[in-house]
Amino acid sequence: MFDALKFDVAMVTESGFERLDQSIHYTYAWRYEYGPANEKEEKRFSDDFMRALLTQTVVFENEIEDYVPRYANPAINFATEDMGSYMVYFQILCILLSAVLIYLLSTTMILIVSDVVSVILGAIVMTQAWRVIMSGNSGWFAFVIEPAGYVKMFLFVLIGYLFVMILDFARIKKIPMGEALKSME
Repeated sequence: MFDALKFDVAMVTESGFERLDQSIHYTYAWRYEYGPANEKEEKRFSDDFMRALLTQTVVFENEIEDYVPRYANPAINFATEDMGSYMVYFQILCILLSAVLIYLLSTTMILIVSDVVSVILGAIVMTQAWRVIMSGNSGWFAFVIEPAGYVKMFLFVLIGYLFVMILDFARIKKIPMGEALKSME
């Protein structure tokens, strides 16, 4: 069951429906096979439908309490017009969220790639520095980085990035945005 004017919806089981002791209110809707070209033609279609409905109602000894054509139905007209303005806002919101997500995704990917490169370059530099240090000694100690060491190096770079980011945000908060936006420098 659906109330188009108050936007109420209800569902009942067959046995619950059979227990209703009030008269049953049927609401019909139709879709044009070939829609009207303008409001005048829509009114004519609606009047023709009303005559046909009234004829069928009288033949089957029923009654019509109310008849609201599409063009006069506030639920249809209001909902369509109302959704139209919200659709624009929703589309703008989706575009902004997409832009933010793309920015965050690309920034995160660049951060991870640069972090991995810095870990690899750091391991290479440490290995070469170890060779230079050990070349002056008569003995040799192997320089080994365990897999957990690479993970620690990766995390230290991320923590360093987080620390720099926090400092940058604190610095940016101190800038008076009204003056910064007016300034051309």
